[in-house]
Amino acid sequence: MVTVADASVWISNFLPDDVNYEASFEWLRMQAGRREPLIAPRILLVEVAAGISRRSRDAAAGLQYMERLRTNPALILVSLTDELVEQTAKIGADLHLRAGDAFYLATAALHGARLVTWDREQLTRGAALVSTATPTDDLAAGT
Repeated sequence: MVTVADASVWISNFLPDDVNYEASFEWLRMQAGRREPLIAPRILLVEVAAGISRRSRDAAAGLQYMERLRTNPALILVSLTDELVEQTAKIGADLHLRAGDAFYLATAALHGARLVTWDREQLTRGAALVSTATPTDDLAAGT
């Protein structure tokens, strides 16, 4: 099954001191072993670079992790097409979400994918559109 993993999962995976590090790391390892498509909107690159940089106070680290994602052969980055932007605007407005959160949900909806995230608003509000789960949920279910 196609899965969208948002920035919260990737950032946790890159930061060993993050409360969700272990679950994110194990979930991504499990996902890689399945060889199932893992996709994300290209905005993921910006969110990871900014998020890592903000938390570590190290711009170079943020850009390094962005590059790791950009060159990750297991990750398909979806371009921000007019269709995706319009769908994102509709989902963001309808579900009262932040722009970044709406991009992940719109990507999942347009690609018939499910969304894996640590973000509570995406999990609860997004469930009206697509299947949502945390990495911990998937690990417990073995999915």
